[in-house]
Amino acid sequence: MRNKLAVDPDSGEETEVDPNSAEATTEEEDILKKIDDGFAFLVGGLYKVLFHSVFQSEQEYFEYESSDASQTDKNGIWIFSEEDQLFHKQEKLRELLSSTETMTRDEARSAAEAGNLKEITAPDGMKVFISQRYVGGAPLVVLWLALGSLVFTFYMGFFNFWGFKHALEVIRGKYDNPAEAGEVTHFQALASALSATVGLGNIAGVTIAMTLGGPGAFFWMICCGFFGMSSKFVECTLGQKYRTVKPDGTVLGGPMRYLDVGLTEAGLRPLGLVLSVVFTIMCILASFGGGNMFQANQSGTVLLEQLQQDDKSTLKKISADLEAAQTAGDETLIASLSQEKETLEGEIAYFDKAFRVFYGLILAAFVALVIIGGIKRIGATAEKIVPSMCAIYIFVCLYIILMHIHQV
Repeated sequence: MRNKLAVDPDSGEETEVDPNSAEATTEEEDILKKIDDGFAFLVGGLYKVLFHSVFQSEQEYFEYESSDASQTDKNGIWIFSEEDQLFHKQEKLRELLSSTETMTRDEARSAAEAGNLKEITAPDGMKVFISQRYVGGAPLVVLWLALGSLVFTFYMGFFNFWGFKHALEVIRGKYDNPAEAGEVTHFQALASALSATVGLGNIAGVTIAMTLGGPGAFFWMICCGFFGMSSKFVECTLGQKYRTVKPDGTVLGGPMRYLDVGLTEAGLRPLGLVLSVVFTIMCILASFGGGNMFQANQSGTVLLEQLQQDDKSTLKKISADLEAAQTAGDETLIASLSQEKETLEGEIAYFDKAFRVFYGLILAAFVALVIIGGIKRIGATAEKIVPSMCAIYIFVCLYIILMHIHQV
C-alpha cells in the first residue's frame, strides 16, 4: 500500500504518512475511548445509585439575570417561602434565604415579562421562568452508613463508649506480644489509620462541612464520629477474625477478604464475591481521588501561590495600569503594557504547569519510598510522623480558637 501525502498548513511542505501507522493510531484511540467510556459508565452508575437522595422536598424558584446596572444586585436564585408566600433571594453563604430582599409572585411575573428572569427548562421539557426543583434529602450511602453505625452501637451496648479505656491500653502496648503473628504493632496500626484521617477528613472535610452547613454541621459531625466508632470497631474485628497469615509472616486481610470468606460461611458466596470485588474497585478509585490527587493538589496549590505571589502582584499592577492607559487612550502605553502582561501571563502559566508536574513527581517518589516497603515500612513511618502531625493539628486548632475567642 502506497504512503499518502500530508500537507503542513503552516509551511506547505508535503510529507509521507504511513497508512498502517495511521490505522494503528486510530485503533489505539478507539480502544482508549472505549476504556474511558466504560470507566465513565461504571463511575456514573455507582454515583447515581450511592448518592441518590431520598426524603427530598419540592421547591419553587426562579433565577434573576439582568444586565441593567440598577438591577444587578437582584441577580441570583430566588426561592419561594410557604410561610410568608414570598420569593426570597438565596444568599451565597450556606444558601440561606434573605429576610430583606423579597418579591411577590406578581413582581416575579413582571420581572419575567421585562426579560429579567433566566429561562429554565422544566422537568417536562418546557421552557419556563418559574419552575420546581427537588432539594435537601440525604444520599442513600449516608443513610446506609448511619443505619449501620446505629445498629452496631446498640447491638454491642455502646462499646464505643465503655470500651475507650481498653482501647487506650491496647495502644499503650499493654497487650503487645512480639511472638504473636502480625507485621505491625498496635500503635503502628493506629498511626497508619490516623495518617489518612488527619488532613483530608479533619481539616478539609470539616472546613467544607462548616462552610456549607453552618454550626449545625458540627453537631452532626460529632454524632457521626461517635456512632461511627462502632462501625470502625466492627470492621477491624472482622479484619482480624478472617485474616490469613502466610508462611513468610505476611498478613492478608481487610474487607475484600472478610466479605468473601464471611459471607461464604453464611452460605452467600456469590454475594460475598461480588461485594469483595466491588470494594476492591471502590478502594482503587478512592486511592486515586481522596488518597492522592486531593492532597497533592491542595498542598501543591498552596505552595504555588506562595512562589508566584510576587508575579501575580506584578500582574495585578500591570492590569490596573493597562486599564488606566485604555481610559486615557494612550496607544503606545497600551501596546507596551499589553505585551508585558501577555509575557508575564505566559511565564506564570508555564511555571504553574511545570511546577505541578515536578511537585507531583517528588511526592510520588517519597510515597514510593514508603509504600514499596509494604505495611511494615508504612507503619514504621507513620508512628514517627503522625504523633507530631496530630500535635501540630491540635495546637493550630487551639491557636485559631484563642485568636477568635471574642467570637466564640
